[in-house]
Amino acid sequence: MSQQERHDLLWFWTATRFLPRDGFKGLPRLTISKSFGRSLDYPSAQTCLYSLHLPVYEDYEAMKTKVMYVTSEHVRYGFGEDF
Repeated sequence: MSQQERHDLLWFWTATRFLPRDGFKGLPRLTISKSFGRSLDYPSAQTCLYSLHLPVYEDYEAMKTKVMYVTSEHVRYGFGEDF
């Protein structure tokens, strides 16, 4: 992932635009959980709980495509800011 893609994922997952000075140690524990949606569904996040919810995808590429789409589209345009 590029620096921008990692930034977008962090923002989608946590609503935190930048890491604290001490890095990930300065954030609450990040969690990933399985959502019980269809494999066609997009990932979702509970930013207040630092939780990322992923449906069970058929393969890595399907997961990557959905994560990349939702983070780039939702983060850049859904949160009201355009980078």
